[in-house]
Amino acid sequence: MRELIARNPRNAERIYPYIGGEEVNDSPTHSHSRYVINFGQCSLEEAEQWPDLIRIVREKVKPERDRLRDDTGPGAHAKKWWWQHLHPRQPLYSAIEDLSRVLVISRVGQQGAFAFLPGGLVYSEAAFVFADETYRFFAVLQSRAHEVWARSLLRQ
Repeated sequence: MRELIARNPRNAERIYPYIGGEEVNDSPTHSHSRYVINFGQCSLEEAEQWPDLIRIVREKVKPERDRLRDDTGPGAHAKKWWWQHLHPRQPLYSAIEDLSRVLVISRVGQQGAFAFLPGGLVYSEAAFVFADETYRFFAVLQSRAHEVWARSLLRQ
């Protein structure tokens, strides 16, 4: 990431911190150590304006996407739009774009602890993200009553 940005500072526009369940559960500061290239909803022509980044995605992502089935559904979409994230969760990112922080919990693990993380990150599928930055919402979700209710749903 640092090398790519040193080579062309404009690359920083499309390189984002990447947060997964491990950072939420295992790091007391919830700090990230991974980064991801994110072209968002850009067309291929637009994405090619970052030649260093599109080369990496073309080498590492496109071969995997080319192996997907050609019929309708997620495989066909992923193959056609290989430079974009497979499940971009655009409604989520639209909902959180103006928030300074979001509430996150890991999908995996037994901790069940919520944490506030900064906005402007890319979250893995292993993180449930709530588009709310209030302590009120945090208090409700982190309460014992909510925990008992949520765990009872897991047993069903």
